[in-house]
Amino acid sequence: MNLSRKVSWPCRALSELSAKYMLVQKTRHGELAQVRGFTGKPRRFKSEELQWLFGSKRDTPEVVVPMKDRVVLGPSGFPWKFASAVIFERGPIILPQPKPIEELYEENKFQHFNRFAARRDERLQPVSEMERDSFKANQKRGELFVPAPRITEADKTNDLRSLHRKLDRTLYFVLKRTETSEFYQFPQRVTGDDEKLRDSAEKALKAVLGDQKVQTYYTTYRPHAHLEYSYSAEYQKKNQVHGVKIFFYPAELITGEVSKLRHGVDFLWLTAEELKEYISPQYYKAVEDVLVFDPDAQNLKPPTKVFRRYPEARRRPEARGPTEEQAAGPAQ
Repeated sequence: MNLSRKVSWPCRALSELSAKYMLVQKTRHGELAQVRGFTGKPRRFKSEELQWLFGSKRDTPEVVVPMKDRVVLGPSGFPWKFASAVIFERGPIILPQPKPIEELYEENKFQHFNRFAARRDERLQPVSEMERDSFKANQKRGELFVPAPRITEADKTNDLRSLHRKLDRTLYFVLKRTETSEFYQFPQRVTGDDEKLRDSAEKALKAVLGDQKVQTYYTTYRPHAHLEYSYSAEYQKKNQVHGVKIFFYPAELITGEVSKLRHGVDFLWLTAEELKEYISPQYYKAVEDVLVFDPDAQNLKPPTKVFRRYPEARRRPEARGPTEEQAAGPAQ
């Protein structure tokens, strides 16, 4: 049974809508039909109407419209292309560097609770000399412990292709497709016929990584960013296409490391601030709101207006304080 076949509209309930394909989804309260291209709310249709349109409603949980039939025209009159991209990121491995006030607070809290615990143990039961010496030895061993440096060798050499840099920051994977490419970009792919956007995004990343043992996790089925790029007028007339709509899906690196590319000439792992130097301004503006920036590096301005719970005029007179005449005292 061809679920994406063309249908006519003799019934009154469907004559108001101009689209020729419908998306039918099962819900808790029955089946919900939404017309492709209709921007309003999904409309609920009677079961006999759905059965007349698509046959038995039990075997049609979803009607997938082929991409070739999802025609969206641009201002030039030519259709848009659809593409999926992957915002592939490596999350922070270590905690960010605490501020001096935070270090002082943690140190005081640690000493306070340790001192309290030691006094409590002494009151509960006597401690032998051997146990006391063992405790002092462990304490001294802890003081001699030197943690691993936060600045790695990749940070010192500024190796942008290494995952062992900026351990306290989120890094994003970008690649350059050809030698003549001016900017880097996220892995992306044009969505094919009978293909969902999320599936196209997964194939785009897999095509770039190849057979490398890299485990990824896609956090959602919905895109987090969207970009509409219009081609030049000459390109539009030559290829009969107005532009491309790119939908960005987030993905996280779980295990593994990228060492080579199946498609592409170069790749980089960059922070949100570094991305601005390597990708196009229009590309960066589309994904800027979903990137994780360094809060200390941002120049956050204080609010120019203080919002109060109660307006000044509605507060009690004594709560607003004395006026100038009251402060000066009674007249002589």
